[in-house]
Amino acid sequence: MKDSANYRYLCRLFGPLTAPVSKMCKTKQHVSKGKALPGRFVWPWVIILGGSIHAVNPQVSIADDLRRDATVRAVEEAMPCVVNIRTEIMVERRDFYYDLLWDFFGPYYRQRPSESTYSLGSGVIVHESGYVLTNAHVINRASRIQVVLHDGSVYEAEMVAGMAASDVAVLKISPIAPAMRFQAIQFAEDDDLLLG
Repeated sequence: MKDSANYRYLCRLFGPLTAPVSKMCKTKQHVSKGKALPGRFVWPWVIILGGSIHAVNPQVSIADDLRRDATVRAVEEAMPCVVNIRTEIMVERRDFYYDLLWDFFGPYYRQRPSESTYSLGSGVIVHESGYVLTNAHVINRASRIQVVLHDGSVYEAEMVAGMAASDVAVLKISPIAPAMRFQAIQFAEDDDLLLG
């Protein structure tokens, strides 16, 4: 009985391709004797259909992949030049009880406690010797600046120039070796730019 249900399921699944099978599934004589359905009817179709599934999906080269549009290619080229900037800022900790003691004892009370706060930002390497362009608000009042490259390596950096009015700053990465070079972004020609 169970074999009969399986054969009928195969008949419905493969439809007109298994016409000889569906005729045999309907005969009571075949099911009542408990004979197995001959594989010569079913398995050739399974092999043909299974092989055609792989033939429909050939190897697609990376250049022909539709998902790799201009944006994806631009990001892949620029990603090694983009850096993460970590800053440490020392701030005075404000506490109600501390302010009360400061007001009462004044300068005789010990120095106000300070604590470190951290912030994150991003930048881009603009010169192979380690100059990084970033926003000025990212490194504002920073006591320590670290630059994390695309490969995860961490370098100390210092601010070379900054303009708060235009929110632009330039950092210099301190390389491990003096001859060390970094991958810098390549700028396009200004007359070759497109909107978008």
